[in-house]
Amino acid sequence: MPPHTEVATLRESSSTLSRTTPEVVRSGTAGTPESMPLGVADRAHDESSPRSERRRHRRTPPPSVLNGAAYSLRALTASVPLVVSDLTALLGAVLIASALVGAAASEADLPDVALFVLLTIGLVSAKAALGLYPAIGVHPVVEVRRSALATMLLVSALILAGFLHGADAAVQWTLFGTGVASLVLIPLFRALSRRVFGRFSWWSQPLLVFDTGPAAPRVFAHFAKNPGLGLRPVLVRPDVHENGAHGESGVARLASKHRAVCAALPLQGSSRPETTDLLHECVNVFPHLMVVPDLGESFGMWSRATNLGSIVGIRLGRSLLLPAPRAAKRVVDSLLTLVGILLCLPLLLVIAIAIKLSSPGPVFYGQERIGRDRKKFLAWKFRTMRADADEILGEYLASREEAREEWARDHKLKNDPRVTAMGRILRRTSLDELPQLWNVLRGDMSLVGPRPIVDDEVQKYGTEFGRYLSVLPGITGLWQVSGRNRTTYEERIRLDSFYVENWSLAFDAYILAKTVEAVATGDGAY
Repeated sequence: MPPHTEVATLRESSSTLSRTTPEVVRSGTAGTPESMPLGVADRAHDESSPRSERRRHRRTPPPSVLNGAAYSLRALTASVPLVVSDLTALLGAVLIASALVGAAASEADLPDVALFVLLTIGLVSAKAALGLYPAIGVHPVVEVRRSALATMLLVSALILAGFLHGADAAVQWTLFGTGVASLVLIPLFRALSRRVFGRFSWWSQPLLVFDTGPAAPRVFAHFAKNPGLGLRPVLVRPDVHENGAHGESGVARLASKHRAVCAALPLQGSSRPETTDLLHECVNVFPHLMVVPDLGESFGMWSRATNLGSIVGIRLGRSLLLPAPRAAKRVVDSLLTLVGILLCLPLLLVIAIAIKLSSPGPVFYGQERIGRDRKKFLAWKFRTMRADADEILGEYLASREEAREEWARDHKLKNDPRVTAMGRILRRTSLDELPQLWNVLRGDMSLVGPRPIVDDEVQKYGTEFGRYLSVLPGITGLWQVSGRNRTTYEERIRLDSFYVENWSLAFDAYILAKTVEAVATGDGAY
């Protein structure tokens, strides 16, 4: 069932109740309506008795009980594909590790069945404890991080136990190889499972998104665009009495109707009474309630609630302001860049020769960009434009008003007359940016980060420019894997700021993996 929008009313009309409830006139026998037959009056009196009240409550259980069975079933059905995916990836990792260890030892033994069973039980238990089954609503980067943590802790514990009990060296190396291979295969298989099963309604939980302000459509659109998160959004527009007298029954009725135990409540910057009432009502109905404060992009994946006695707040942090995370990112950048240069060296030579033969001019092009702490540097690329590019651009913009507007808006042209035939191929495949590996080795750039900008673009960043200056710009980034040139400049700034706020090594790994997909498909590149 695709995401849909429903306009819902959360109040119960008292006029309807007055039309369906007989008026009681106290005459003769106390509590007996004068206009009603005796049998009807007896039944009415019986319905008001405590015993009848208990029977009515048994017939209509509270929302948490009403939706509990459906939630448990959906949680089970959502978990099964992920468990199968993890075990398939684990089996592949064990086979790869066993083959490599066997080849090194000139043997071809099959992997130990007992070892695989032990890994299976340990991995499933660890991931269940970390909330990765069914992992509904968990961001892919958070999922990768928790999965890697579970895998590393399990493999490390088994290797340590094997060392203490004198296990065979082949078994130890197999465990180590399995752990390394699992760090790649398990996230890959999980991403594939989410992409496949995210299309089916039975795999997801309905999420009621209350339309309480301008943030609601954004929350709805986010979950609608990302079905792999396992939440199927339903936009509902509340209409609550100021006194909130009947609001709770309306919220419960919505939860029962949609079999929903998950809800999202966007809050306004100024807390309105009706929104506060709705919040209290939702807390009493939904076991999983996501409150979305109206604070822009300040909250991220790693923000968390903090209890300081009588004070409850939300802790925000930026890892890349700390020296240890910066050092870890720099080490990973250097190692991966050295490997990348060695692997790409033949390709770099072929591209250089093709550029030289296809058009006159130098092979490389360097443009001054702004780096961390306002440090200027030359960002290198393979030349994709003609040698007289500046003159061509001036003439082109002078004669075309639409092109001038596009250039002022995006600082890019979709149909750029300066680009050579070879340059279009390089841009479409993003191979023109390979020389920036040299910038990474020099420490001017990182493999992953915000797109490097020029002086003319600073004013577009506004208050977000401080975030940009706090990190190294990157060859690739969240913008490049989120539609690239199909997005607006404002969206690009928002994506870059989100990356800075939520950096982690797992986030970098996620973006690098998505970059391979984006380059292969040419998504948004021109």
